[in-house]
Amino acid sequence: MIKNKERNGRMTDIFKDNRVCVIMRNLPTKDIKDFVKAVSEGGIKLFEVTMNTEDALQQIRLLRAEFGSEIFVGAGTVLNKKMCETARDAGAQFFVTPSVNREVLEFCVERKIPVLPGIYTASEAAVCLEYGIHRMKFFPAVGVSENYVKALQGPFQEAEFWAVGGVSLENLEDYMARGFQGVGLGSSFVGKELLEGGQWEKIREYVSKRMKEIFG
Repeated sequence: MIKNKERNGRMTDIFKDNRVCVIMRNLPTKDIKDFVKAVSEGGIKLFEVTMNTEDALQQIRLLRAEFGSEIFVGAGTVLNKKMCETARDAGAQFFVTPSVNREVLEFCVERKIPVLPGIYTASEAAVCLEYGIHRMKFFPAVGVSENYVKALQGPFQEAEFWAVGGVSLENLEDYMARGFQGVGLGSSFVGKELLEGGQWEKIREYVSKRMKEIFG
């Protein structure tokens, strides 16, 4: 296990014990509580609402009010400081970015807000480490050669990379074997039929089964 040295203690707490984050982009607000309840009861506790979702701030507020400390609710696709401020005011507990933005990194480090910056190259990873941020979102992870991440960890041994893009509960173990420490799953990972059909109990059962098989 890679040693973590974030300046941000809360980041370590959130991401150390939770290796799977569900990314909710354009999930209907009418379904979001039932979906999160089913998935969280199945064993996943990190949920990211992307900021380019029409009702993103409303959904963040709704989830924080409904679930309290049972889950962690973050804001994704955070592009700038202004987005950080509005998401934080809505109750977001962590941020996920699609790229490395120094303004966002500074905002998060100064306020001790957990953040997973999006990276793809060694140069981008080096910038994150400069800010004391050791966990990063690797995007897009789909199609990356099996040895790329392990090679990237050669010069950056303290870094942890989370795979986003092309990951599901069916191939999660493959990504972990390639050196990733965590993953982000799109909300469609449960299957379009179950999701659109509102089959929440089947979703809960599926998530619970796979999480136990993967993590014990």
